[in-house]
Amino acid sequence: MASIWHALPGHALECHAWNDEFVFYNGLSGMTHILGPLAAQMIFLLQESSLDSLSLVNSLTLNSESPVEADDLQQVEEILSELHSLALIERS
Repeated sequence: MASIWHALPGHALECHAWNDEFVFYNGLSGMTHILGPLAAQMIFLLQESSLDSLSLVNSLTLNSESPVEADDLQQVEEILSELHSLALIERS
């Protein structure tokens, strides 16, 4: 069964964007993280609702005409693992 993910509560994360970099401050840990646009978009989607990796890929590619590929799913799962290790997201 696939894990369901969600972002930390809104008051715990602050985000500032500069060009293609997003700086997230985790108020619970006191840590700051610089993320790329894909990882940041994933956090934004997970702040709106809890999603599994396939639903997240579908949300990310919603405006794309290309079908979801195995590489897309693998990349999202790798980023989810990294975001989890940074304590920016949690399993529901």
